[in-house]
Amino acid sequence: MFETSEEIAQNKLILLYLLKNINIAMTNSEICQFALEKRIMDYFAVQSCMEELFETSLLEKYKENNLTWYKTTEDGDRILALFEEKIPKWMRKDALEYIENNGDRLRTEYEINASVEKRGSEDYFVSCRIYGESRNIVMDIGVSVPDENIAEEIRDNWKKNSNDIYLKILGVLTENDKT
Repeated sequence: MFETSEEIAQNKLILLYLLKNINIAMTNSEICQFALEKRIMDYFAVQSCMEELFETSLLEKYKENNLTWYKTTEDGDRILALFEEKIPKWMRKDALEYIENNGDRLRTEYEINASVEKRGSEDYFVSCRIYGESRNIVMDIGVSVPDENIAEEIRDNWKKNSNDIYLKILGVLTENDKT
């Protein structure tokens, strides 16, 4: 099926709309999940639109932990403000519904990050991060462990309990023991 130029423009606008309204960077796979789940466009159309939006500086992208993240630029926000009404109401409703159903999970994935990397024959490095506003690193901890299972347990615990761990570490670091 060939899309008209109007449909292509709507597709680009809905992607800008999604990214603007969720107000965090999203991975390529999450953007595709939205488009496919809501039956707005197929995978190839998403990839084409994302690349064109990037090439025209309406989106910015960066790579981190083998993932590509996208967010709108100021120009993208301006274009969206000018042409938002060209997006069919049902598409806007679907985008807002997707954000409502997935926003908290996506924000957590964006703000809390942990990865395991094999180093050497019997060494695993776990990198744990918390991000704040504008993707500034709030906490960055790395630990080397001898076992993959331990590394994966640390990664999983960080993702589940990062707030508690952060507060405990901060408490220990700011403890003023005068004895």
